[in-house]
Amino acid sequence: MPKAASTLTWSAASDTYAWSGEPGGEVLSLIPDSPAWFARLAELPSFAFQGKHGSYTARQEHRGQDERSWSAYLRTGQQVRKKYLGRRHDLTIDRLQQVARVLQAQRTHVASPGSALPVPHEA
Repeated sequence: MPKAASTLTWSAASDTYAWSGEPGGEVLSLIPDSPAWFARLAELPSFAFQGKHGSYTARQEHRGQDERSWSAYLRTGQQVRKKYLGRRHDLTIDRLQQVARVLQAQRTHVASPGSALPVPHEA
C-alpha cells in the first residue's frame, strides 16, 4: 500500500487538528466536522491520522457499485489491523479519535472497557 500523501495531525500547542502534505507545503486548517471538512475528505483517497490517542492510515474503499466508505489500518510488525470508520459524513473528529483509541489499545494488547466500536448508522 502506498503512503498517504495528506496527514491530519493534532497540535497540542494550538489545540486543533491541521492538514499537512498540501501542494506547496502549506498547512490547511479546517473547522472539524464542517462542510469544508467533509468536502476535503471527498477529495482524498487516503490520509494519515495522527491524533491525541494514536495514529493510523485511513483509506477510502468501494463497497458495491456506488457506495464508498472509509477504513482505518494500523500495522504492528507483520500484523495489520483494520477498523471500519464509516462513510465520509461519519468521519468526525470524535469518530477518528475513537478508532485511534481502540487500535492503540489493541496494539498494546490491553483490553480496555468499552473498546467495542458501534457501527455508524447507514443513511
